[in-house]
Parts: sequence; structure tokens; C-alpha cells
Amino acid sequence: MKKSIAFIPPLLLLAFVLLCRTSHQVAQWYVEYCYPPIAHVLSAMSSVTVASIDEIAILLASLWLLAVITRWCCRRMRFIRFLYVFGLSVLWIYVWFYMAWGNNYFRSHIYTRADAAPVAYNDSLFQQFVFQFADSLNAVHTMVNAVDTHLVEIEATRYYQHLPLSMELLAPSACRKPKTLLFNRLYTSVGVLGFMGPFFNEFHLNADLLPLQYPFTYAHELSHTLGVTNEAEANYWAFCACNASPVPQIRYSAYLAVFPYVLGNAHQTLSDEKFKEWMRQVPTIVIDDYERERKFWNEHYSPLIGAVQDYIYHLYLKGNNIPSGTRNYAEVVQLLLSLPSPFSNTGR
Repeated sequence: MKKSIAFIPPLLLLAFVLLCRTSHQVAQWYVEYCYPPIAHVLSAMSSVTVASIDEIAILLASLWLLAVITRWCCRRMRFIRFLYVFGLSVLWIYVWFYMAWGNNYFRSHIYTRADAAPVAYNDSLFQQFVFQFADSLNAVHTMVNAVDTHLVEIEATRYYQHLPLSMELLAPSACRKPKTLLFNRLYTSVGVLGFMGPFFNEFHLNADLLPLQYPFTYAHELSHTLGVTNEAEANYWAFCACNASPVPQIRYSAYLAVFPYVLGNAHQTLSDEKFKEWMRQVPTIVIDDYERERKFWNEHYSPLIGAVQDYIYHLYLKGNNIPSGTRNYAEVVQLLLSLPSPFSNTGR
């Protein structure tokens, strides 16, 4: 009886997580009243070091679970005791993930918050979009050999600080700084440019990021700490944040990051003649930068590990209110088509 009491707190939290999954009103209550103080406390705790506390916590938790399984397999732990320790540990990890950040997956969609609706596809509108995108590429492309990371932080923070309250995102905090990775080579081998650390509200940037990738990736991952879970929405905010900057290198980073998604949509949607006409309008330097990035990450990519990671992440996203899974990243094009002024460089 005394041991079963230990399950009461995580089970109550689990019930709340399940309510967030099934009730939009409960999820919104979490977004408005629970997540802000939780995120603030966790960010303050993790800001004491530049190392990733999330990585350390995940490593320690994995070693603990492995030790429990090993003790049971070696018959040094009774099965009932194993179920108790293992079950309680997994339950706490699960509810911590969702209470610390994961419940944001069940918040209102950006279309609802922006009081907008997805624009229905039509040939004329899409052609206008992609050719305008090419014009903007012509206007913003620039040579970049290095990036001022402090300036990127200033510009991204400035943009997010001025978002309308209706967007329901947290304001950036001085506690939120990009973390260095313990297993950077592993992330490079699967093509991960950065990721959100949900357990301690941290965001991480791959040390191998190319200069042109840094501003967009920084703004993308920062948006996750502010409550964004949808990857297309994170891409949208990163594009807007970088495009709102007066710094040419930061603006170009936005367009180059979104270019592969526009390219893929254009190739699938436009006629061969129109696609070739569009490609002729894309500056050669943009194509060169795009190919340079692709070559770099392909050279470091591990097909086997990458395929496993991609499959697991696809299932993870589908299980968390993102039906399209990893294809969600490319849905940023739909957001740019549907929401106002995607090519404006004036801040909001």
C-alpha cells in the first residue's frame, strides 16, 4: 500500500496529459497558465551551464532503465519489484515530457490564432507565389563566410518580443541560450541541425551548422521554447523573424532555408515549361549555396542511422497531433501562401 502511493502524483499528471490530448479547452488552459511558469523555471535552471542538461538527463535516465532491466535479467530483482521500479520510472519520464513542454502539441493551430484559413490551391496563385519568391531571392542573396551569432540572437529576440498576444507565444527570455551538444557527431550523421530539449526547456544547435544555416535554425529552435510544436509553424516563424531583420545575411538565411520546400512544391506542381522558366529566375549563387549545403550534409550522413531516426521521429510526430509526420516541415509553403505578407521585411 505504501509503495502504491508513489504512483498517485504521476498518475494524476498522466490524467491531466490525457485531458490535454482530448480536450482543447484543457490544452489551452495549459498553454496560458501552466506552460509559462514551468518554462521560466526550467529555463532558469538549465541556464547555469552551456552544456545540454536535457542530453545529460536523457543519458542518465536511459542508463537507469538499462540498469533496472539488467538487474531483473540477472535475477537480482524480483519481477514484481521490476514492474514497480521500471513502471514508475517510465511514467515519470512520460509525464515530465508533456508537463514540461509536450502538451503544447494540443494547442490551437496557427490558423486559428491568426484568424485565417488555409488558402485553397490554384495554379495562378501558386505561380505568383513562386515567381515572387524567386524575385525576392534575387534581391536578398549575398555572400556569407561567417555569421555574427550575437547579432542573430538580438534580431530573433526582437522579432519574437513584438508578436501579437493573439499568437499565444512566450516572450523570449535571457535564460534561453543555445546549448552545445555532447553527441554532436551523432546528430550530424542523421542530419539534425538543431532540436528542442523539452525536459529543461533548452534549444540546441548543431556545431557543424554552416554560416547561412545558423540564423534560420536559431530562430526555428527558439520558437519551440516559446511554445511552438508544429514544425511548419516553427519554419514559418523562423522565416518571418529572419526576413524582418535589416541584416542581409540573416534575411538570406530565411530564403535559402525555405528554398528546398518551395523547390519541391514547384517541381511537383508547375508544368515542365513553367518550372524551367522559374529556375532560370533563381540566381545561380542560390543554387550553388543550396548544393553546397546538400553536399556537406550528405557527406556526413549515415543512411542506416538516419533512416531509423527519421522513421521514429515520423511516428513520434504522428502520435502528437501532427498527422503528416516529418512531411510537416514542408507545409511551411502552405503557411506562407495563406498568412499575410510573407515577403515583407517589416517587423510585426
